[in-house]
Amino acid sequence: MREYFSMNAKMVSRHTKDGNQDIYSSSENDETTRTYRMLYSTKEHIYALYWGIANKDFGKTGKVCYILKFDWNGNLKEGFKVNNLLKNIAIDEISNCIYAVTYPEDERESILMKYEM
Repeated sequence: MREYFSMNAKMVSRHTKDGNQDIYSSSENDETTRTYRMLYSTKEHIYALYWGIANKDFGKTGKVCYILKFDWNGNLKEGFKVNNLLKNIAIDEISNCIYAVTYPEDERESILMKYEM
């Protein structure tokens, strides 16, 4: 197994009992980092959408995210830096492009984007 961009989640975990039920929960704090958001697979590759933003930095401008391309053996083939926070991605390897939905900020609507690889 390989790890890419590994970091400490820095979350607070809790366990409580309510009668016969065990309740497990966790909560984020300012140091919690939002990392991998989704995976997308094709016949040839696996793509991972990665944010890498700590909660304390989430409201600041200049947000970027990364799309990492792996082969099916887990080898990193290439990476793409995108100057938007993306919520979702779809890959068209035949047309060599990435379709993405931006993460809505400041009560704006999400936007469908197309990036050339």
